[in-house]
Amino acid sequence: MGETRDRLLRVAGEVIHRGGVRALTLESVARAAGVSKGGLLYHFPSKHALVEAMAEARVAEIRSAMERHREQNRDHGPVAGYIASLDAAPDTHLDTALMAAAFEYPEAVAPFRRAFAEFQRVSRESNADPTLGTLLRLACDGLWLAELVGLDVLEPSERAAVLTRMTTLAAEEADPPPETKVER
Repeated sequence: MGETRDRLLRVAGEVIHRGGVRALTLESVARAAGVSKGGLLYHFPSKHALVEAMAEARVAEIRSAMERHREQNRDHGPVAGYIASLDAAPDTHLDTALMAAAFEYPEAVAPFRRAFAEFQRVSRESNADPTLGTLLRLACDGLWLAELVGLDVLEPSERAAVLTRMTTLAAEEADPPPETKVER
């Protein structure tokens, strides 16, 4: 992604975060980013396209965090990477903005919905116990949402212990890599 495009996405998230989704106009984003409306329209021809790009950018951050975790922890499955993405791809106002935008522009956050459906499929298929994979993904999502809306009642040490335990469970239940998997 280009530097200007990235800045426009970040600024759009900040506009929503500060003023709510109704404050998101192409004019307000262009003004806050210091570009002309034409400059904004070059990258995003509509508000819908802008919100959709915000969703795609956030999904890309999560996927990248999951991949980095996988590269550093070859014995961990994708569920452990998903859990690690809570800290490796922290909220950048994009999550808050997307939550607000989801109510106003539900079709524009389709990339988020598709990605979460994929995360669920992978959670189910990558664990020896598919129910545990789903449970861990839902616990991760619950923690993310609680923190997103300000209901994070965990002390930092409690949060760290919860994530460590979730990651341990995910690693213990991950199926062996395909090349070492034993057929039964």
